[in-house]
Amino acid sequence: MPQPLAIFLSHSFQDYSTLLALGAKLGDFEVIYDTQQQDTSDLYKAISRNLNRCDVVIPIITSNWLSSHECRDELVRANERRKIIVPFTHKDLPSDGPLKMPWYLAENLAVRWSQSELPRAIAELVDKLRSIAASAWQQTCYRGLRLIGDDIQRSDATPAWKSQLCQKVLEVAQSHVHNILVTDRCEFPVAAEQAYLRFADPIFGRAETIIAICIAKISTFWTDPDFRADAGKYLRNQDKSADSICRLFVFDSVSELISFRSMLQKHHLSYGKDADRSGVFICSSGRYLRLLSKWTLEVDDHALRQDFGLLSFGVNAQKIHASLDRHYFRYAAYDEQDENYIRNRIIIEHFESLRRLELAGC
Repeated sequence: MPQPLAIFLSHSFQDYSTLLALGAKLGDFEVIYDTQQQDTSDLYKAISRNLNRCDVVIPIITSNWLSSHECRDELVRANERRKIIVPFTHKDLPSDGPLKMPWYLAENLAVRWSQSELPRAIAELVDKLRSIAASAWQQTCYRGLRLIGDDIQRSDATPAWKSQLCQKVLEVAQSHVHNILVTDRCEFPVAAEQAYLRFADPIFGRAETIIAICIAKISTFWTDPDFRADAGKYLRNQDKSADSICRLFVFDSVSELISFRSMLQKHHLSYGKDADRSGVFICSSGRYLRLLSKWTLEVDDHALRQDFGLLSFGVNAQKIHASLDRHYFRYAAYDEQDENYIRNRIIIEHFESLRRLELAGC
């Protein structure tokens, strides 16, 4: 079943009684309108959010509405957003003069009303609204894009890694939408490694401290020749930004370890030699399961099918838990109030102790 049209009622605060009469008869639709708080500092932001959410704008056009700069500005912004505009216009308004209606309101959906004929005019308006296709996909797309814009505008203090990650997501979406609508060619990356490296790089490449567990059979991008360039860039970006990197590689067999030999060497040369702050570690799957029990994590086969990492972005700044399996790359922020904080703290302290280990015979 299609969702009901979202309708924004644009009105002068002096015509509030007409707004209420109209809104009461639009029960088949999602009705949005501004409150009577005229002088609030967030009024323009609220109007913008309402315009972005709606499919249709109904201006209740009276002499009060035409005299209001804010009301006329609402409609300009609605027109810029390509919203469907259905004027609900009082019959006594002149068609010319300094307060004439905007040119783009001359359309066949318009309804004229007077106070004595208000019920009839509202019924006519409802019939015309029902003729508008609720599933018009362009309107849904426009609304989605504007809502993205609202989120971006509200994020004044967004960390650099979040900004870069948003840009990555938008670049991919923009390319796909363009190719679907404008060309006859489109392709979608399905390789877990490719998707992971694209979306994880902004996060790991901005972190100040990194603790990462790499299960060899999951982190195949490290040795896959098709992803060598991207994996190298991913590693270099981390080395530039992070003050501390600790990475534990987990192997099922000696042959699997040997296949990672050159990559392990690159990790060691990149950051592993800085033993006071960083380190490259290896262990067997069996030993790793024992580590998990020390870290108060579940010990089962699933643990050998998922990488995870603990990242921080400065002292007293955000901390993140990230994970990767065959299907998803996920991340979630955590702090001292989080139920997983103690477990994560145990892991961090364990790696701090690993960095203090000395190699025998060196």
